[in-house]
Amino acid sequence: MMKIWLVTNRLLCPGDFLKTVAEACRGGLEAVILREKDLSPAALYELARKVKSITDTHGVKLLISNSVEVASAVECDGVHLGREALPLEAIRGKLCYRGRVGVSVHDPSAARTAEEKGADYLLAGHIFPTSSKPGLPPGGLELLESIREVSSLPLLAIGGITPEKVPALCRQELEGIAVMSYIMQSPEPYRAVRELIQAQGK
Repeated sequence: MMKIWLVTNRLLCPGDFLKTVAEACRGGLEAVILREKDLSPAALYELARKVKSITDTHGVKLLISNSVEVASAVECDGVHLGREALPLEAIRGKLCYRGRVGVSVHDPSAARTAEEKGADYLLAGHIFPTSSKPGLPPGGLELLESIREVSSLPLLAIGGITPEKVPALCRQELEGIAVMSYIMQSPEPYRAVRELIQAQGK
């Protein structure tokens, strides 16, 4: 059974952001990556504290996108590194960060490098067409297969994932799937997460 991760974007929510996160957690999430790129460190810290209260209540892991500072300050489970983050070697080395560190990758070379430098997991995408990446062609299932050939790290897929796409992903060697729009934009986030879980049995 693949685990379901939520990648947040509060600007997509039709309703209250914190309620959306809470309902998604109640639906059976494994983890939340708090990814609010427009916030200052201080504002991200305050939001992270509120989100951590929710994730702790539901036994869900919390990771902060790109901010080791905030991840450390709120004592969450880890940090997720995108293209604009500090280099992984600096985080593991000079900053001596000991939480979980994941890395977004878009090709096998990046995956191999991330593993060599100490990543704990890889987030590969985007797999399917998504409005979050307009004009950029998706990597498809072939991207997952090519990354698995060069890395044995836990691998998650992201990008355009809906319940209809889940059965194809179940045939890959995945730790889980990370979802933004399908959950964040849903008026019923609990139901959205349940649909993603139930689609794995089809």
